[in-house]
Amino acid sequence: RLVNIADLSRLPWSSKATIANILGSGYGSLSALANADPEKLYADFFSYGKSIGKNLKLGNEIENSYRIARIVPALVKVV
Repeated sequence: RLVNIADLSRLPWSSKATIANILGSGYGSLSALANADPEKLYADFFSYGKSIGKNLKLGNEIENSYRIARIVPALVKVV
């Protein structure tokens, strides 16, 4: 779990709150985030926000984290 959190924390623009929201939405690893269906990811994100009593807005942190997570593993394989 700590390794997965460390991986997520290396994403650009990631903050403690962004990582908490990604984890709370059910995406506990960079791989899970990279392989997520975008529509399901957004639905899970909003559902998580509702469950904690917050009206989370889909911001650049979530969208960019998803896009970058899809790229990072490919870069790691190439290097």
